[in-house]
Amino acid sequence: MNVLCSLRSLLGAAIVTAALSSANETDACDDVQPCTYKWSMAAETQRVPYSVCLTRYDSYGNAYQVHETRYRTVQSYAKKRVLVCE
Repeated sequence: MNVLCSLRSLLGAAIVTAALSSANETDACDDVQPCTYKWSMAAETQRVPYSVCLTRYDSYGNAYQVHETRYRTVQSYAKKRVLVCE
């Protein structure tokens, strides 16, 4: 039991040492380029509801009005911030 506890603490110390030694390496971060945000015009497509009033007839020929909701596709342009890494 005592040997198992010492092996567990030795393994924990090895993991901590490996993590600290890899944290000091800066080779991977030398070629990182800074990223900035720039404004760009982007097209947005939206589905917009609108209402239509229709005249319909029942089986006896009497007229009645119905309001239907229909959808149309509208494209608009908007300014958006875009992430640019050079």
